[in-house]
Amino acid sequence: MVAVVVAVASLTTVTTALASPYSVTDLGTFGGETSEANAINNAGQVAGTAQTSYTKGGKVLHHAFRYSNGKLTDLSPGGPGSGEPCSGCTQAYAINGFGDVAGSEVSGSGDEYPAVWRANGSPQSVPSPDPDSAAHGINDADEVVGGEGYGEPAWLDSSSGTTTLLKFEHPSFNQGGIAYAINNKGEVVGGASQSYFNAFLYSAGTMHNLGTLGGAASRALALNESGMIVGWSEITGAITEQAFSYHEGIMTDLGTLQGSTTSEALGVNEANEIVGTSGGRAFLYRDGTMTDLNSLIPPSSGWTLTSANGINSSGEIVGTGLDNGVQRGFLLTPNTPPAVETDAASSVSPTTASLNATVNPNGEAVGDCHFEYGSSTAYGSSVPCSSLPGSGDSPVAVSASLTGLEANTTYHVRIVATNANGTSEGSDLTFTTPQTPAAVTSNSGSGLAIGGVLSSEEGKVSPLGIRLASTSLATSDSGMVSIKVNCPAGEASCTGSVTLQTLTAVAAGTPGHHSRKHKAAILTLATGAFTVSGGHVAIVKLHLSRRARELLALSHRLRARAKIIAQVLPGETSYSSQETVVLRLFGVTRGHSAGNG
Repeated sequence: MVAVVVAVASLTTVTTALASPYSVTDLGTFGGETSEANAINNAGQVAGTAQTSYTKGGKVLHHAFRYSNGKLTDLSPGGPGSGEPCSGCTQAYAINGFGDVAGSEVSGSGDEYPAVWRANGSPQSVPSPDPDSAAHGINDADEVVGGEGYGEPAWLDSSSGTTTLLKFEHPSFNQGGIAYAINNKGEVVGGASQSYFNAFLYSAGTMHNLGTLGGAASRALALNESGMIVGWSEITGAITEQAFSYHEGIMTDLGTLQGSTTSEALGVNEANEIVGTSGGRAFLYRDGTMTDLNSLIPPSSGWTLTSANGINSSGEIVGTGLDNGVQRGFLLTPNTPPAVETDAASSVSPTTASLNATVNPNGEAVGDCHFEYGSSTAYGSSVPCSSLPGSGDSPVAVSASLTGLEANTTYHVRIVATNANGTSEGSDLTFTTPQTPAAVTSNSGSGLAIGGVLSSEEGKVSPLGIRLASTSLATSDSGMVSIKVNCPAGEASCTGSVTLQTLTAVAAGTPGHHSRKHKAAILTLATGAFTVSGGHVAIVKLHLSRRARELLALSHRLRARAKIIAQVLPGETSYSSQETVVLRLFGVTRGHSAGNG
């Protein structure tokens, strides 16, 4: 049987952007002028700090915020406190998966203390190991890390209130340090003093010095769940900071943006995409390349992005920049074209096929969806999807029907979809149409040709194309009839049988014998089976029954019905057809008078 062949090419999706890769959102303020965005979780919630409309001693007060679903929430409402100029100020540095925010607040005496604002509104106290400290990181277990930096070590506070000091074992000096981040495995990164501040990893109760890029100092500022750590380090022979990544014992210099000599890596997501700042410009480091984020936003936006501080699993980025010259916290949202995947064609016939694919609109309405197809990857023809996939954020099955195809032809096909953010082209797949069932013309000599599908109507070509190539069959004196069976090269094999029967009912008795009466009936004259490999010819020999030989001897010519039953492969559906043939004794010409048939 001719099968539909589907060849899978690369699964790569090619995307052509229409819009800039990112759109920019100004997160706003609480009536003041400036703000900053410091962290983002995988739900798209942002933690940061914004100026309020309150002032104290001529200074504008700033409050920690949580930004979620377009709303900026003040985590320390109530206005200014009393005492020092910044009394009433709060800062937010980190946010966990539940929306709990970690940061600091300033007391009436002007001292800074760690603070946690839970999303459900319940309080969480954070024991402070010194009177001037901030919480810089929080995980989903509400474990909090932080520090003051100099004179006091970094610390880890469990949700039960137990505080662990994080410092290198070195008896000769008093260590200072800050823990900047903690993941859900309880691994902590930061910087601790050992003559100079060095980046550290605290894991399973042990402090690990991560070293430097050849210089004296380094700090680890963020990490993900797989243990990728990022930060900055001084390099050999210079007191300049360069961004690094650290994984499985190897610290890698990420370099700088063109025209800059410094960089810091400030955030990393689970795809190991890294963000930070270099020479006063925000960057994205991905697949070994550092890119200025300012080149990925609309040129007319009015923004200059100065620092990218966090990135989540969706590729959303937060940080600080200048919006028409004013410092503001920003949120970058990827402008994502549709995600597409070409699927295998179905219901393939010699002239028709159904094309299939999936399209994820990625939150933007898909305005165009079509399949390209043709005899090569140049395609040349297209057909629209039967329906558009909408504007959701999950894959939607799409399809289209093709007609007017050429039989026994290989076609290339791919899906193409467009939304406001760009056009995506799916991978190239192929399908092959089967051969068209063809009538078999008579050839000289006796034979049977196989090539299509059977019809049960007498005298017509079956869909398998099986019929006798000649309706005049020569019979030897011993009653042998030879039939040629031809199986097309496109088939694996052809299997079936040929049966010869009388056209009308005849008596089964011997001619001239009248000792008893015989009931008239359709008699089987001969039968034989065949199995032929594709592309080969076999001769099927049928031996006439004694009664058939007797009837043929009387008339020299005998009209009969040839019934053919066949299947292309064993176990598949059998088909049958019938034709009228003339059996004649070898050497008897067509002009010889026929007997009773």
